[in-house]
Amino acid sequence: MRKRLFIYITVMIAAGLVSFFLLSASVIYTNNINLSKDTIMETAKICAGLYNDDTDISAFVQAGNNTRITIIASDGTVIADSRPLDLSAAETHLNRPEIQAALNGSPAVYRRYSDSLGVYFIYYALKVETNSGYVFIRTAIPVANIETYFHQSLPLLMFLLIAVGLLCFAFTHGMIVRITKPFSSVEYKLRLLANGEYISEPIAGSYEEINKITREIDEIALILQNSFDSLRDEKEKNVTESRENAKRREEFFANASHELKTPLTAIKGFNELTAINNKDENISKYIDSITRETDRMLTLIGDMLKLSELESAQEINPVPVSLAAVVNEVSDTMSTAINEKSIIFETFGDDCMVTAEQGHIYELVKNLIENAVRYNNHGGRVLVVIESDKNLVRLTVADNGISIPHEEQARIFERFYRVEKSRSQRSGGTGLGLSIVKHICALYGWKVSLKSKPGVGTEITVLFENNKERVTE
Repeated sequence: MRKRLFIYITVMIAAGLVSFFLLSASVIYTNNINLSKDTIMETAKICAGLYNDDTDISAFVQAGNNTRITIIASDGTVIADSRPLDLSAAETHLNRPEIQAALNGSPAVYRRYSDSLGVYFIYYALKVETNSGYVFIRTAIPVANIETYFHQSLPLLMFLLIAVGLLCFAFTHGMIVRITKPFSSVEYKLRLLANGEYISEPIAGSYEEINKITREIDEIALILQNSFDSLRDEKEKNVTESRENAKRREEFFANASHELKTPLTAIKGFNELTAINNKDENISKYIDSITRETDRMLTLIGDMLKLSELESAQEINPVPVSLAAVVNEVSDTMSTAINEKSIIFETFGDDCMVTAEQGHIYELVKNLIENAVRYNNHGGRVLVVIESDKNLVRLTVADNGISIPHEEQARIFERFYRVEKSRSQRSGGTGLGLSIVKHICALYGWKVSLKSKPGVGTEITVLFENNKERVTE
């Protein structure tokens, strides 16, 4: 803030001083011009009052010192001039603007180039009546003389400009330091406040208005610190309760799953006995419905138990597992479902080992391939690729089935979340498959990512870090 404020004010002062310098130079130059005009006009009037037929014109024209005096006859012929001039070669001056103005009774000052002397002059002429007629008395000053006076005054003007500029910059720097110093203290205290280390010390400034602002900031900071302390205490109490509640939910989740599994297994057994002994075709559809829903519930409970085990897992016993062997095992298990939908199932890549529990690898691969098959179109394609690179093993499962909308991709790994709920229910999905994949990856520190594009399909990649081990024969 201090630097920006100093630069801003410095630029403003510099612009003001330069503008003042240019304006002053212009005023001085204009004043010199006006003073010169007044000089030649006053000299012309004096000369006009003293001139008569008996005047010694040679001495008369030399009386003007630095002012050029010229006497011109009524026909425009130069009678005498204070400057060295070949009068016989001089052309008529009757057409000169200052002479024409004097002849018309409205004398005026003109700035023009002198053909006879080759320099710029400012001219003024008066018509003077004599016994033998009239003549013109013209006075002039070289413009170069005026500019010389102006240039002589510039060094003093520039010196004043530099001196005033340095004083302004020194004053500005001191003023900015005095203004911003209290705010630096406020910034320091607010930074401490953000870290929970508030200190109550008065902040003294140089101006009452700033002191008032800093006092109010200090009061607000104290209120915020008290609020932060209260929130921290409350948060610690909420976190404790949240952990206890989460633990109770996990216990209920696991216990309820176990309790539900037993009666559902019994229902399935009784339903199978009923199916064996049933002779009524009208009842068969109800038996099939009970079988289907019981299987779905048992699958759901099984997935819930797996999730519960993953969440509560404290010890794992990893062993080297062939990823390609697990993929082949899963594809064999799902061959019926793959054939029913005429899915083209392909596997490519290296035969690599990953270190994990056999069951966890199987569940991860099974859920990825099940999703790729379940949510694929009839006659679709599923591609499984295993790659290895240094200490990394990468498993990619891609399909060309239904895609996942971009706005729903962030939630696809949540438990019980389905993109198309009706289709998931028809295909037997529980909404827990990808949640199980996510929990397994979290347990081992692996990374899982998803890509999905409408009209192309979905691709899920698991990156097994620090697990590379190629199988050799």
